[in-house]
Amino acid sequence: MSLGYAFPCCFCSRMSFYENKSYPECKEIDCGGLFIGKSFPRYKGPLTKTTIATHCFRCGKKAKEAIVMKDGGYLGVCEKHLNSTVETSSDTLIPVRGDNA
Repeated sequence: MSLGYAFPCCFCSRMSFYENKSYPECKEIDCGGLFIGKSFPRYKGPLTKTTIATHCFRCGKKAKEAIVMKDGGYLGVCEKHLNSTVETSSDTLIPVRGDNA
């Protein structure tokens, strides 16, 4: 995550070292995230869809909310990252709050 990758990416087996690079990268450039509108559908690794929905997709901390993505999946977002991403995200992203607020 210190290289800027999302929480699920850090556990994904698709992350590899390519072309003699000193850092891992993924060829799945549109796999997931708020601005792409996908819930990491091509993710391969130990995290479950529930884990991705209940932990912040940026930092991995416990999510405050889950966001419904365009592909029908959910991404968890902690309070810090919700406030820094949703306001500038597409209006097709719908925050889902447990308290029905």
